[in-house]
Amino acid sequence: MEYRGASLWETSETCHTITYSLLHGMEAGKYVTSSIFSVGGYNWYVRFYPDGWSANCAGSASVSLHCHNPSKDVTTRFMVLAKKDKIYGTSPVDTIFSPAHPAWGFDEFVPKFELKSALKSSSSHLNLMIKCVLTVRQESHSGGKSAELYSAMKEKTTQCIKIDDIEPPIFDALLHYMYTDSMLDDFKGDMAKLQHLLVAADRYGIERLRMMCEEKLSVIMDSETVANTFALAEQHNCTHLRQACIGFMASRQALGAVMETDEFKDLVSSSPLVMKDILDQISRDWSKVDGQ
Repeated sequence: MEYRGASLWETSETCHTITYSLLHGMEAGKYVTSSIFSVGGYNWYVRFYPDGWSANCAGSASVSLHCHNPSKDVTTRFMVLAKKDKIYGTSPVDTIFSPAHPAWGFDEFVPKFELKSALKSSSSHLNLMIKCVLTVRQESHSGGKSAELYSAMKEKTTQCIKIDDIEPPIFDALLHYMYTDSMLDDFKGDMAKLQHLLVAADRYGIERLRMMCEEKLSVIMDSETVANTFALAEQHNCTHLRQACIGFMASRQALGAVMETDEFKDLVSSSPLVMKDILDQISRDWSKVDGQ
């Protein structure tokens, strides 16, 4: 559970493996249903339509997310992903589930010709992993500039959409992590990429990836970048990274160089209490060294 602005949010990731080779040829409109999972006090399930949910999308498999008997509007952000040899993904969608519209989804989710091609080359059953990442806002208060704005979709279905708040390489890195539980190699030593990835992981509630970013940033930061890294840690409540920054700035080897940077001067100007944390750390660390 996390707190953003004036709202409580709960995020869940659920995975379901579907044996496509046993479902191919079900006809449009027929589906298989996942097990029920709970998020934000509501029960949810995913439906997968191997031959599309209507004749209009017969060239693609479709997928939909359902809220079971919502008694009121439920504000969400969700995305659905699939993997077989390659990753198929939808951009995160902001939408509202309601008694009138309890289901939303993607009619052109995975091209059928790619599934059929994989089926022909498969020596056994073709298993397709479906993953749903769902964030539910449990209570909201409108008004602040920092509040995220949500609007109901005008259609029950939606195409994959473009989102403007995350760069494509960062979104690709999110998808890579979700299906491999690992970070892309070209992110591991890149300060800027790691910072952007941490922000995205925090936004979408991917806790373990956020912690991985914290760990990497705490290792590669230097005198020039530590102040901005500290500000990032403060903004996203990254306790481990924040303490690593304090420890770095308080070290005898780095303190002088850090204090000469414009970034550190800006940090102290905007967050003067950081000096107390640094001095406290200096007192603890330096007294241990001098006492040896």
